[in-house]
Amino acid sequence: MLKKGGRMYKKLLLVLLFSVVTLKGSVSLPLNVISVTKEEDTLEKVAEEYVKEAEKIFKETENDIEERRSRISQFTSKVTKVLSTPFTKALTKVTLIQMEVICSAIDDFESAGFATFPQAFILIEVLGKKYVDSGQVIKALSNKRNDWKFRWLMAERIGTWGLKGAKDIMMEIILDKGENNYLRYECLFMVSAKGKTYEGIPIGEYFIQIFKEEKGLKAMAATRLGGMKYKPALDILIQSAKEDSLKPIMALGDMGDKEALPVLFDLLKGGKYRKARVCEALGKIGGEEAIDTLINIALNDKDHWVRYSAKKGLAFSEDDRAYEFLIKHKEVKALARAGRFGVIRAYKALKKIGTPKALEELRKLSTPEGMPVKKFREKAKEVFKEVESEK
Repeated sequence: MLKKGGRMYKKLLLVLLFSVVTLKGSVSLPLNVISVTKEEDTLEKVAEEYVKEAEKIFKETENDIEERRSRISQFTSKVTKVLSTPFTKALTKVTLIQMEVICSAIDDFESAGFATFPQAFILIEVLGKKYVDSGQVIKALSNKRNDWKFRWLMAERIGTWGLKGAKDIMMEIILDKGENNYLRYECLFMVSAKGKTYEGIPIGEYFIQIFKEEKGLKAMAATRLGGMKYKPALDILIQSAKEDSLKPIMALGDMGDKEALPVLFDLLKGGKYRKARVCEALGKIGGEEAIDTLINIALNDKDHWVRYSAKKGLAFSEDDRAYEFLIKHKEVKALARAGRFGVIRAYKALKKIGTPKALEELRKLSTPEGMPVKKFREKAKEVFKEVESEK
C-alpha cells in the first residue's frame, strides 16, 4: 500500500489526472494541492509500476477512445484505494470549478455535456460515490450563481449516487418557478421521494400539485407518482388517462394498482399509440384477465406495434403463463427490452430460448453498454456465465 502524500504517490495521482483529462482534452488541473514527503524505496517501486501501467494503456489506445475509456476505468478502479481524504476533497473542488467554468462558457446543454466529459469521468470513475466529497457536490447544486447546465449535471450525479442530504435542496429547486425548467425537471426526476416528506408534507402531494398546474413538468410528475406508488394520486391519474394522456397510463402501470384495470381495459378501444401504452401498463399490473388480454392481442392484433407492446407487457408481468408464451414464441426483442429495465426473470428466459439472437441479447445485457445499472448487469452476467460454462 502506498504511503499517502509520498513522492511516487503524487506521481501516480498526476498520471491518473492527466490520463483522465486527455480522454477528451481540457484545461490543466491545479496540482499544487498535493503535499510531498519522502517515500520508502519499496513503495516507490509499487507506484512506479502503476505509473508504467497507466502510460502503457495510453500508448496502446492512442487511436481508440472507447477502448481507452474501458481500460482506464478498470485501472482507476484498481488504484483508487491510494486516494486520501484530503486529496479527494481537493480533487472534487478543482473538478467542480472546471465543470462550472466550461458550462458557463457554452450555450447549449448537449455541447456542455460533451465538453465536461473529462471532469465527469473524474467524478464518476476516479472518485465515485465512495471518495467524492458529497458536500461540495450538493453545495454546487444549491448555489444559484452557478450555471444552470452545471447544476443540471450535479442533480444528475446526486440522483444517480443517491447522495444523502440533497432532498431538501432538490425540493427547493423543484418548487421554485424562477429556476430553469430543465433543472427543475431533472431534480423532479432524481429527488429521493418515496416515503419522504418536505416541510412535514408528503412529497407526493407536491408532485400532485405540479401534475395539476405545470404543463412542462406534468409528464415527469406523473412518472414519479407512478414510480413511487403514491396511492393518493390514483384517482387523478385515472381521470387524466381517460382524457387521452399517455404518461398517466404509464404511471398507472408503474403504480401497479388493480383498481386501474377497468379503466385500462376500456382504453384499449382507443388509437394504436394509446393501446400500445395500455398493453405495457396491463402487464405491469398483472392478473389473469390482463394476461389473457395481452396474449390475445399479441397473437391477433392487426398492428405490429400494438402486438409488440403486448409482448412487452407480458415480459414486464413476470407471470408464469406469460413467460411460457414468450419462450414458446421466441419473443427475444420483448424480453430483452424488459431485461434492460431490470426484469431479472427475462435473463433466464433468454437463456432458455437459446438461439444465437437470444444469447447475443443476453450478452449485451451483461455489459455496461447494454445495462448501465450495475446490480441488474451483474445478474445478467451470472446467467450468461452459465451459458458459457454449459458449452
